[in-house]
Amino acid sequence: MNTSDSFAAWADWFRDFQSRQSPVDWNNFERIPQEIHPIIANSVRQFQLGESSEARNLKAKVARFIKKGGDPAYQDAMDWFIFEENRHSRLLGRFMALENMPKAESQFTDKIFRLSRHAFGLRNSLMVLVSAELIAVPYYTALKNATRSPILTTICDQILRDESMHIRFQAKAI
Repeated sequence: MNTSDSFAAWADWFRDFQSRQSPVDWNNFERIPQEIHPIIANSVRQFQLGESSEARNLKAKVARFIKKGGDPAYQDAMDWFIFEENRHSRLLGRFMALENMPKAESQFTDKIFRLSRHAFGLRNSLMVLVSAELIAVPYYTALKNATRSPILTTICDQILRDESMHIRFQAKAI
């Protein structure tokens, strides 16, 4: 798929997420080393929270964009994109539960990203969103390499594959 494809093609790509998933063997649980646990716990909480959002504000901006003549398939593609981001949050949340890492209810960096997205129109909101996606790539690469957890490795590999396409998807809209 390239960025010249229609938003309908992107919606189809997102909708077909099941065929792209690496199965997580939740029974292959191996605790991360105690010395690493406090080092990664806070950042995992931050990213888990960042991957979770109902995205009501973003959905409203997309609806206004479509009402002004934008591609109607963009809403479907965006809904599936949000679903995929929420799936990342669920995967991380399940890993955190195994590791006894409490979820963050609120986090300063997350608030800044969300406020920045809310303060602007669709295009600038997408620029903030793609910035978060770009930050996620080295983060999940480092997180994957920081432990030997088979579960965390599978989750990070999956998120990294997804994020590379998320960046392309957001770039099409910007």
